[in-house]
Amino acid sequence: MSKSQGNVPNRLGLNYGAKASKASKVNENPTLPAQKMQDKIKELERRFEEQFSQSEKMQDNIEGLERRLEEQFNQSEKMQDQIKVLERHLEERCNQNESIEKTRDQKSEYCNSQTKKLGETVKKLATLALQLKNRIDEDSQRQNREREAQDKIQDVQSAMQKILATIMEQQHKHISDMIEFQIQLPASIRGE
Repeated sequence: MSKSQGNVPNRLGLNYGAKASKASKVNENPTLPAQKMQDKIKELERRFEEQFSQSEKMQDNIEGLERRLEEQFNQSEKMQDQIKVLERHLEERCNQNESIEKTRDQKSEYCNSQTKKLGETVKKLATLALQLKNRIDEDSQRQNREREAQDKIQDVQSAMQKILATIMEQQHKHISDMIEFQIQLPASIRGE
């Protein structure tokens, strides 16, 4: 059954009829959009690799912060042990002092000086503990910020993967359409 009259539309929007000028539209280069698509895919893959490298660097930074935080925590525990040792020494000294025969005034003066020294020691230790707490808080906040940044990077990577999948799907459909077009073209020409 021949269709020599009129136009025969196809899925790509090209018309085929009896005139050779209409059939000349078939000669357009079908690989140009596919090449552009490939270039876009390569660019997306390159960006994805860069962001993955940044994510790995950020993970290394987070691990370094965690290690420093653990070291500071260990230092805090050592400081607590030192405080306990100081308290034990002070208690031993007070016990020794009680056994020494002194006048009431001498004992009072000695205890006052020890109390003053202990107060100064406690103030120093409290200052050190506060500084340590501030450092731990700063490191914790910095770690939270870096985790949020890493989460954002992962969101971007996920979005890029979806875009890449969509592009691949469109490219596959385009190639399928081109193959179908090339298969149907000889049949259309023979039908004319």
